[in-house]
Amino acid sequence: MVDGTTLKCKVVIPKTRTFEYKGHKYAIVNKGMKWSSAKKYCESIGGHLVTITSEGEQKQIVKQLKKMKKNQKNNYWIGAKQSNNGDVKWVTKEKFQYSNWATGQPDRSNEDCIMIYTIDNPYTYGDDSYLWNDLVNEGIFGTESWFGLDNFGFICEWDK
Repeated sequence: MVDGTTLKCKVVIPKTRTFEYKGHKYAIVNKGMKWSSAKKYCESIGGHLVTITSEGEQKQIVKQLKKMKKNQKNNYWIGAKQSNNGDVKWVTKEKFQYSNWATGQPDRSNEDCIMIYTIDNPYTYGDDSYLWNDLVNEGIFGTESWFGLDNFGFICEWDK
């Protein structure tokens, strides 16, 4: 509000794919950031990191990620984080009832930020496509070049 006048602004998010599902709006952002920075970014534009709370929502996100094949990143941050006691919680405080973990995940106590693969992790055995993994905030795993912020994006969500 400026001088008693309400101004409306359109937020332009670069390098994104936007879509809607069941009254929620989403933006897939191809900008490499640490999990904590991606969380702050989504919040700064009025949303939050995506909370995937059903199989239907997971399928819709996968469908949209697949449409980005040309510009798709290897991994995308989602809005879940693992606490010190191993509980996984959504950034919105919604109940964590649905999950889509890759085999053996979550697997390390020092990896507390949750991401979704878009293609198979070449360092694991099996098909990891569109499954979830836990990772450190910096988006790295040792010297594996397949990770790293250049290979990350994130997904923002706006509730109705």
